[in-house]
Amino acid sequence: MQFTADRLAELRGEMLAQLYNEKYANLLLSYAQHEYRPHHDDQSCAGRLAEDQRRLAEMRIGLSDENTTRLAYQAAKSLPEYPLTVEDLPKWAWTDPDTNQGLIFWSVAPGSREYVRFRDGGDDVYDLVAISWFTMRWRFEGRWVEGLRISCYTDREQVIASLSEASFDPDRNRAYPMFLDTRAKAKLRTILAPVTLALRREMWSPFTECMPGMGEITKLGMDPHMTDAGRAMALLRTTWLLMDQPGMCDVEEVAPHRNSAKRLARERRPLDAVRLIRLRPTAGADEPGEGGGRSYSCRFTVNGHWREIEDKRNGGKRKVWVRGHIKGPAGAPFKTGEKVYA
Repeated sequence: MQFTADRLAELRGEMLAQLYNEKYANLLLSYAQHEYRPHHDDQSCAGRLAEDQRRLAEMRIGLSDENTTRLAYQAAKSLPEYPLTVEDLPKWAWTDPDTNQGLIFWSVAPGSREYVRFRDGGDDVYDLVAISWFTMRWRFEGRWVEGLRISCYTDREQVIASLSEASFDPDRNRAYPMFLDTRAKAKLRTILAPVTLALRREMWSPFTECMPGMGEITKLGMDPHMTDAGRAMALLRTTWLLMDQPGMCDVEEVAPHRNSAKRLARERRPLDAVRLIRLRPTAGADEPGEGGGRSYSCRFTVNGHWREIEDKRNGGKRKVWVRGHIKGPAGAPFKTGEKVYA
């Protein structure tokens, strides 16, 4: 899906309207959204919806443009395994000293297949178009764990297509076919926002958990649902790393479109600016942290790769992405026939 920064505040308004829609709550109950209905309790579902309404209204919004999305998708495949920490979270998403919460969209060019795909907890597979997160604590095996709760969003039409093929009867605890006619699909479009929470696709990521990149995680023979969660987290964490890397991306605030601002003001919806993440044009061939002691007698291609360098701001080490580039002195012969990995 393609997004424009000045329209995302209005899209968030539609997503909030979906959460306030009583028919949407009934839809979650009908299809046994286990995160909202852990014990088949309508009251707990209402409580979770109210919490999500509040958080979504407060969340800071980011948009990765098409070039940044393309780079994040490729770089996430080779993301090294490392534990998530509070320092990895984007600075602009801190809404108070204790809570980091945000919603980030990835804009993808029409016809591109550079999507992270994930299952909804069943057999349906969706394209990941946005992720929301917030920090929280929960009990796990008798101890308190700190980390993130992640929610995955997809295109409304993909959710409608999956609902057209099968449904779930919570009373009989079994799946049954439910074929939707054109009228039923049109009614669903009035309930669901254009970008909607994928049914049964929420996850938790502890700060101490190590997560490999998208490319490696598919080789581990893990449970496919865990693999999907790993790919989604790899894309999110790669985007955060690229945003925080000096000289890689520009992050600018974009105010809502004038027409959107008027509509949101009438509906008393949030009017926060959106942070647009733009990839900077390639400049130079030097790698971060590289000294000038090495010399080359030819030019050659270096593929994009991750590199760990000293973090002068916070101490320790941090990961940076080195773009693919041509290396070697100007005018030297170009070495062809093989790729050189730095």
